[in-house]
Amino acid sequence: MRVQELGGLCIVPHLEAKYSHGMQGQVVRDALKDCRVQQTLLGMETFNAGLFDRSSNLKAVKLSQELALAKIGSSDSHMNWTIGYGITSFPGHSAGDLRTAIERGITVSYPVKNIPFALILLGWLRGYFLRRAGWVEYNRHPEAPVRLERMPSLARFSGNRVVAN
Repeated sequence: MRVQELGGLCIVPHLEAKYSHGMQGQVVRDALKDCRVQQTLLGMETFNAGLFDRSSNLKAVKLSQELALAKIGSSDSHMNWTIGYGITSFPGHSAGDLRTAIERGITVSYPVKNIPFALILLGWLRGYFLRRAGWVEYNRHPEAPVRLERMPSLARFSGNRVVAN
């Protein structure tokens, strides 16, 4: 597996989340029958602050317990205002400490702030209609402000890779 060769690990995002292309639980179970996958797929997003379908968080908690996967909290950042609302707690402070905690399955996920469903729905609808019209909220690097741009201006394709303009 290429991820493992590069020293990475995998986390299942938004399990069974409607409208978010979430992976199905049985797919995860089947994948984990492969010992190479077992060495790389170590965690599952069990709290996502920005999901339209919140029941998927509960499904993910149950499946992560069944499969002994680390629990990861995130915001998924599809809506920039949800960044930081989902947290992964672990013993330590460094990226190495986080990796060790994930490998040991001793992480805890939780919300920092409960986002009202109406805000998630409005944010999701706004993004959906912007994309349908050919627009996207985007920033070119972490310190740049988020701005609205036409999608074709973001990148040009060169073979199988995206090259930033």
